[in-house]
Amino acid sequence: MNEILREPKSAPLWLVPAGAAISFVGALCGIGGGLFVVPLLYYLRAFPMRSAVATSVVHVLATAGCATAAELFQQDHALHYGLLAALGAGALLGAELGYRISKRIDAFWLKAFFALVALAAGAKILYEVGAGRGVYGSGDGAEPVSTGMLALAFAIGAAGASLTPLLGLGGGLIFVPALHLSLPDVDYNTIRACSLAVVTIGATRSAWLYWGEGAIHKRSAWWLGVGGAAGAAFGVLAVHQPGGAWLRGSRVALGVILVYVAVRFALEARAARAAQRS
Repeated sequence: MNEILREPKSAPLWLVPAGAAISFVGALCGIGGGLFVVPLLYYLRAFPMRSAVATSVVHVLATAGCATAAELFQQDHALHYGLLAALGAGALLGAELGYRISKRIDAFWLKAFFALVALAAGAKILYEVGAGRGVYGSGDGAEPVSTGMLALAFAIGAAGASLTPLLGLGGGLIFVPALHLSLPDVDYNTIRACSLAVVTIGATRSAWLYWGEGAIHKRSAWWLGVGGAAGAAFGVLAVHQPGGAWLRGSRVALGVILVYVAVRFALEARAARAAQRS
């Protein structure tokens, strides 16, 4: 607890535009943005890691929650309620299993495996965009979702939520590539919207726990949340613009992010293995 209390007592206003920019990209890609907020608070603001993670959860909640609300107000919203229910139910189960799994599995192999999956998903997305492939429609009722697809979405939700504490990533960076690779008949916009809606569930639970612990830097969380809410709303508006240019751009951004995460995890896994051998 002492480590948490050494955080700064004030917060700069530039966290508002920073939170907005991160949330804009997050809403486009279907992720919460914790991948960027945590290093911002840890390196630039010198927060203890736990406080950086806890504060970033509030930004993730603002991003995912406001993006989902903005999605529901769109006439051509991309939420598929059946897919969302299956993914969310799996995530609730996985969240309860994640802590127990974290005590039994070597994180090295998980990071190495996820690096391969992220690289494959990122390369696939970038290739599809370059080749002009992919469906850019709305989601609700646009694509038939079979019972088998729902069962697979449930499994992905459970696996993604359980792996989140092990990999240190938000659920969206697991849900989106896994669904995209496993359910090619479901359009990317539907996957993006459903992922953000499910991330809202996990972020709400985590924010509540961190708040009770006193790990959240409230002023920083407020500025990040304000910027995050605005950025997320504009991200959803952009992705629903006619022509699909922003939606294609979101796929490019996600592909680049996945490749970056794959390289980062591969280097971390290699460093961890080298340290074990020395």
